[in-house]
Amino acid sequence: MLLQSRQSQFRRNLRRVIVLPIALLLLLSGVSIGQITRLLSALQWVEHTNEVIAQVNQTQKLLLDMETGFRGYLLVGQQEFLEPYERANTQLDTQLDQLSQLRSCTSVSKGLPKKEKSERKGVIKIQLNGYGNHCSTRPRISV
Repeated sequence: MLLQSRQSQFRRNLRRVIVLPIALLLLLSGVSIGQITRLLSALQWVEHTNEVIAQVNQTQKLLLDMETGFRGYLLVGQQEFLEPYERANTQLDTQLDQLSQLRSCTSVSKGLPKKEKSERKGVIKIQLNGYGNHCSTRPRISV
């Protein structure tokens, strides 16, 4: 009887020594996998954000080229100064499409209207044309 009691106590202690560490190991493994998954998701969003920022910078460069070409044309009045404007204007639609496509992946922009791109481009042209009409009465500098 004493031997049987000691054997049952030994088995309980053996189970505690084996089962408890295995259970803790499984628990910590689950937590680690969850953290790694969150980290990978955050990394994907960081990469996406970097792509959006790069696309915005490229679009801003095109708009600056348009402004520079238009300003040069207004100052001098020669058609060759419109070359940067025309070159950037042909690429602007593609850039805005790519930017809209990148932006459509985010949950923030789901409710925004699709016609926003054409409205933005229209506003840009109206502002440039309005600036041109305002400045067309000013004397031009000859080069």
